[in-house]
Amino acid sequence: MEELLPKSDLPLNFKKRTVALTPPDVLNSLSKIFTDITKHCPFRPDVYKSLYITDDLYDFDEACDSVFWNQLFYTLLYQFELIRYILDGHAFFLALHDAALNTFDIFDKKKNIYVKDTLVINCEQFRDYDKLIPLISGSYTKLVLSGSITWDQAKLLMHKGVKQIIIDAKLDISPTQYDEFAEFVLRRAHGFDFKFVYKHQESFGKTLEQKLDAACKQNVTFFIVLGVIYI
Repeated sequence: MEELLPKSDLPLNFKKRTVALTPPDVLNSLSKIFTDITKHCPFRPDVYKSLYITDDLYDFDEACDSVFWNQLFYTLLYQFELIRYILDGHAFFLALHDAALNTFDIFDKKKNIYVKDTLVINCEQFRDYDKLIPLISGSYTKLVLSGSITWDQAKLLMHKGVKQIIIDAKLDISPTQYDEFAEFVLRRAHGFDFKFVYKHQESFGKTLEQKLDAACKQNVTFFIVLGVIYI
């Protein structure tokens, strides 16, 4: 069957409009139809399934080295729901990345980033989180934050679709934000697969732990154990 209108003859404005309306996570499929898609979407984000971002070059090298093994492990085992549940346990989860970026390249290119499944960020400087957060979007459901981050910064990365969170960072949070933090966590907790893990308990302090514990006790479906809130 002959094409009524060859793709090469499609109007330029039609191609640009199609790209502009296409969700970021299906741009790769669209590129199979429009092979010249990249020049029509210079402001569209780079799309990743599971991404590791760091401002430490040594950490970046290690993250790159682990990409192959993460992909192999996912293909052989972790893609299966039952095995994934067993490996994760009831109060933790693995954050496997299949790509890695360093903040130096991201800031230099000023490229927007879209993450579909898992986002891991390790930044030691607050200012790097400030510069990075506006460039990130996506439907990711797993979020791991390491390094040093403020509570206001962390909130911006916890969109409503995030179900599993690990804060392995030194969290800068003021006592005036404790009530807000406890309410935020419990308000977002829904579904059997929700997990919230914090490792640097010294960042929280006893007062915040007590507020979290009190908030959890008001809802019998929640528990707080060893720095972990889960259903």
